[in-house]
Amino acid sequence: MALEYIWALVSGAKGEHLASAGFWGVMLGYYLLPVGIVLLVIGLLGWLMKR
Repeated sequence: MALEYIWALVSGAKGEHLASAGFWGVMLGYYLLPVGIVLLVIGLLGWLMKR
């Protein structure tokens, strides 16, 4: 979530745009979490099969 704040500061966001940076970081994480879990499970299964 810190990257969104850094980008907002670097891009010169002010007021409402700066305040919403954290919200968009949380939303991005919320939508990417299932993708990360699926990739983790696939990687774990591949590692276990290789053993």
